[in-house]
Amino acid sequence: MTQVVIAGAGPNGLMLACELGLAGIRPVVLDGSPGPNRQPRAAGIVGQGVRIFDHRGLYSTLTGTDEPPQPAPGSFFAGFAFSFAQVPDHQLYTLRVEQPRLIEVLVAAAEKYGVDFRWGHALTGFDQCDDGVTVNIAGPDGAYELTAEYLIGADGGSSITRKLAGIDFPGMSSYDVIEHVTFGVLPPLDWVDPVSGALNVPGFGAVPARQYFRTAHGIFGWGLQLTDRPGAFTIELDSAPRENPDATDSDTAAMSVAEQEASIKRVLGCLCGRRHRFVSTVSALGPTRSEDKSRDVV
Repeated sequence: MTQVVIAGAGPNGLMLACELGLAGIRPVVLDGSPGPNRQPRAAGIVGQGVRIFDHRGLYSTLTGTDEPPQPAPGSFFAGFAFSFAQVPDHQLYTLRVEQPRLIEVLVAAAEKYGVDFRWGHALTGFDQCDDGVTVNIAGPDGAYELTAEYLIGADGGSSITRKLAGIDFPGMSSYDVIEHVTFGVLPPLDWVDPVSGALNVPGFGAVPARQYFRTAHGIFGWGLQLTDRPGAFTIELDSAPRENPDATDSDTAAMSVAEQEASIKRVLGCLCGRRHRFVSTVSALGPTRSEDKSRDVV
């Protein structure tokens, strides 16, 4: 019998696998993807999670420095900036790291503990009894079962494990908000004010760097270091809200440069030029959960 089966190889499932490995437990990690997820979803870690990474020796791997984490002067919550610069001895820590890099480091750490990764193997059901659980799995070579002492659902806000367990997720869900995130692209740098650092967009005005700048039609943000790369993003209401973002092909089709520029124009009300081609992520975000779709640029 397997001691622990973890459904989901995202940051939470991978960190748990590392913690169990440190305790001498070799979990089985199931993930329906053919390999580690390379989609650029989250862009950092906030809070005590940064210190936990430091305690486990992973912080220096992610930062490339031997310096310990230092309290951050501020961060964002729900799109609003807040500052702790005047708060003595505060414990707010931040680490800018894009999710693909975080996944890469966590997978490597888990492999050192002998974690049994099963890429392309998806949880389809389970039956619980007094002394364990029988896990139903769909793998590349067909369906099979595992018996385990514990099954842990680490498969995100749309968790199949949670749904199969009949655990409710009360609240409101919506897929009518679209976020376009672009990396490696910026408006002309001569638009940047050398004193304030704001972006002076012709026909609109100044837009501060690395902020959720709100307009009547959405949110626009940009920065020379949006994460650890330059980039820009928009958040706007979709004109065609849908129950499930997987229900249409439009979310998986290639996103054009013109589509991204059109989104910026809708938010700012004017055209904002670009310097380079870019890679992008398009996300349909709801109030209580999110579904991410990675789309290439054509």
